[in-house]
Amino acid sequence: KQKTAYEMCGRAWSSDVCSSDLNVGTLCVIDRKPRHLSESQRDALRALGRQIMRIVELRQSNHNQLQLRRELAAKTVLNNTIVAHAGTAIISSNLEGIIASFNPAAEKLLGYSSEEMIGKTPQAFHDPSEVQRVAEELSKRYGEPISGFETFIRPLKEQESHTSEWTYICKDGTRTPIMLTVSTLRDEKGIPFGYLGVARDLTATKARNHQLEVAAKVSAIIHQSQQAFIAGVPSKSIFDELLGALLAFTGSEYGFIGEVLTEKDGSPYLKTHAITNIAWNKETQKLYEENKEKGFEFKNLKTLFGAAMTTGEPV
Repeated sequence: KQKTAYEMCGRAWSSDVCSSDLNVGTLCVIDRKPRHLSESQRDALRALGRQIMRIVELRQSNHNQLQLRRELAAKTVLNNTIVAHAGTAIISSNLEGIIASFNPAAEKLLGYSSEEMIGKTPQAFHDPSEVQRVAEELSKRYGEPISGFETFIRPLKEQESHTSEWTYICKDGTRTPIMLTVSTLRDEKGIPFGYLGVARDLTATKARNHQLEVAAKVSAIIHQSQQAFIAGVPSKSIFDELLGALLAFTGSEYGFIGEVLTEKDGSPYLKTHAITNIAWNKETQKLYEENKEKGFEFKNLKTLFGAAMTTGEPV
């Protein structure tokens, strides 16, 4: 049974033209009566079908690319907005460590503008001695020489991100402790193209931790003194132990513990219960030895502790 040109064109479209081998339409020529198609006519129709299909596919490809560009632009705007308004410092670099972006939070933390930092390396605001120390530690750990920018990214060979404490040196010279998380930036194919650093200021956290440590140490000193008092330890020994603990706690070399007493006329004076040796010659050393057990009495109020006694304020 003979096939019409209409039928032959339909076959050519479905099997030879569509890239996914699916029927998506028909290319046909129509006459008033059936005709036999020559091989050259069939080839011509197939070629025409392929050309039209290329146009259709190109239009679809252009549409897809336009949609992708729109989605990418929207994501870029969203990402830039998030980075710009993030409360933490976010810094990105290329694979060589050259800074590519420096968000407003990073500017606020370090005092540098993005224009000042883009094109430089993170070593510009890191403590050189700290970087050197960490580089030496990593060199020993991995058994290979490590230096420079590699100090920050070497752990990323074993893990996607790495978090550690560092010290930033700000533009005004102040030192700021930070918690830095470094991760690898990859494209849609998983190929690395840069690094991202997210830095969180630890100043407030360390201050809170220090306050907690201070409170704990003071509590321990007070508890130790109370236990000694309950146990009946002589007062002189309690005060000596307490003074030693306070000197160690404050990192001080000299100090005393005293009691403010009053003369008959109401004027205050200080009587020590524990005092470090502040003698500076033979005479004062003899005076110290003679009075350290019973305590010294300081009645001259024109001194630092005299000012504290009379004003009730720290000096």
